[in-house]
Amino acid sequence: MSLLLILLSQLRHASGLPTDKPWQPPLHNITALQKEYAPVWVAPPMYRGTWDIIWSCTITLALCVYTAVHPNIPRKEELYYITFFRKIKWMLITLLSPEIVLYSAWLQFCSAKSAIRRLNDISKQQHLPQTYDIMLGYYICMGGFIAPCRHRGRQDDCRKDYIGGDGLIPDPSGTLYGTLTIDEVVDMAKRGYHLPFDPATIKDKSNARPIAKMMVCLEVLWMVTVSTTRYIRSYPISTLEAHTFVHVVFALAMYGLWWYKPMDIDQATKITDHRTLRLLANILTPQSREEKRERTSLIKRACNFQSILTQRDDVDPWGKHISLVFVPLTYGCLVTVSLLYSGIHYWPWKFIFPTEIERTLWIYACCATAISSLISPGYHMWAEHVFAEGFGWGTFETFFRVIKLCFFAGENVEVTTYKVLHSVAATLAVLTAPIIFAARLYLLAESFASLRQMPAGVYATVQWLEYIPHFFRN
Repeated sequence: MSLLLILLSQLRHASGLPTDKPWQPPLHNITALQKEYAPVWVAPPMYRGTWDIIWSCTITLALCVYTAVHPNIPRKEELYYITFFRKIKWMLITLLSPEIVLYSAWLQFCSAKSAIRRLNDISKQQHLPQTYDIMLGYYICMGGFIAPCRHRGRQDDCRKDYIGGDGLIPDPSGTLYGTLTIDEVVDMAKRGYHLPFDPATIKDKSNARPIAKMMVCLEVLWMVTVSTTRYIRSYPISTLEAHTFVHVVFALAMYGLWWYKPMDIDQATKITDHRTLRLLANILTPQSREEKRERTSLIKRACNFQSILTQRDDVDPWGKHISLVFVPLTYGCLVTVSLLYSGIHYWPWKFIFPTEIERTLWIYACCATAISSLISPGYHMWAEHVFAEGFGWGTFETFFRVIKLCFFAGENVEVTTYKVLHSVAATLAVLTAPIIFAARLYLLAESFASLRQMPAGVYATVQWLEYIPHFFRN
């Protein structure tokens, strides 16, 4: 303590340089660097460099995209690199169209909440003490429970049993496993059997990395603080920072929806209890198979447009017991979020661009993105189709089938407004996909390219923010 007081008493003898110009070390004089003394307190630089902006925005974008994507459980026979490239695909689509992934997160959240509500209602009716949280709902939706197929070694018959799953999972012993759907889990609960669910076990299997998520959230909040402060101080913001700010907002929304979803689980839970298997045998009757086949999810049936235009109207199109009233509400949310994405990008058009052509292309790209938001449900269907089935001739074959059914429907095809809207949205999505892809790619590329000519105020820093610890300087 006395040493600290002595040091403080000597501060009155310290002399500093004039404050009109920030002190800088004499970098060009090696002798002065070793013998000249710096002031008692050296303030941080009052400016930042181009590399500071590129580095902070790039790292923030990468962290937001990588940590926000929560893939489902892969098939057991799937190699590691296939799972890795699937996540890379979703990272790319998150980078170019974050609203599509946010929409998927919203649907999964609604499905998980619906599943838990149904299971808890059944528990109350049966006077059971256990209650389920949303983590179980996510675990079911992502294919967390698998059961052995009765038709050992016969894949065609097994697919009839588990038509709602993402595929058959072969066991080393030769047994084929199918993924249990929400409907099958609820049907078993109605018959008095609830799946053994231990939240601690799922947390152990999940690589949720809460500390990593928290660090990303802190960095995201830091960038929001910096951008907001610069806007209040009338400091200009680069287009790259504006583009990154958009992804930051969407990443926070994805974190909120997927916070309780298990992450990076390699293997699903096998159901081996004989009582459960007997219940599944009773549930998966030929009649129930046909009902489940008609209740498959909208996205999967959207890839087969013949079934969309010929299905019965009394079938729940979402396949997850979500009310039809929820469909336009969900689509309205998707359109609104897409408009928000394009609207925020339209705001920096008044910034200084290196050339007038780049400014014009930026405005056109924003307008194209805004117009495409009106048919964003179609893009969501095609995105699910391409990333589930791959992109090949089958994609174009499906597109030609859409054209035929939309404009050359036969007499036996019952056409309703709901069916036509989905088909038209998917058709327009395919027709405009190259333009929209080019527009979104331009927004990303121009965000970096425009840094070669920015106003001087872009490189000015807010002094008090430099004293707050943060991971990446910007």
